[in-house]
Amino acid sequence: MKILVIDDHALVREGLHQVLKGLDEDVTVLQAGTCAQAFDQAADHPDLDLVLLDYHLPDMTGLAALDIFGQRHPELPIVMLSGSANTQIMRQVLQNGASGFVTKSTLSDELLHAVRLVLNGDVYSPRELEGRSDF
Repeated sequence: MKILVIDDHALVREGLHQVLKGLDEDVTVLQAGTCAQAFDQAADHPDLDLVLLDYHLPDMTGLAALDIFGQRHPELPIVMLSGSANTQIMRQVLQNGASGFVTKSTLSDELLHAVRLVLNGDVYSPRELEGRSDF
């Protein structure tokens, strides 16, 4: 299994790397600090299984990157990460094709649950959106 983590904070990338090891002993975690690096990584690794994409990046918004990934790699599931729990952003991200939205305040077990769901072809909807009819 191969996962690409895109976040401009190295400590966040390293922390996610450690958490994602809990999925499988054979998981490979690639890292990128910018969208430009991420697009290169995705081109170099067409066997990616999943992307974890930060919503706020220095060179491009997460929504713009989501759109580009969708055009270049339409079958590749993307889970958006954000420090914000803004439900409007969550809805927008999911409506624009993300397979999930996870806040950075989420516990590691819940992140692994979200990743497993998405890897099985499901969509992970954050608890903040549960029971809302406007999604």
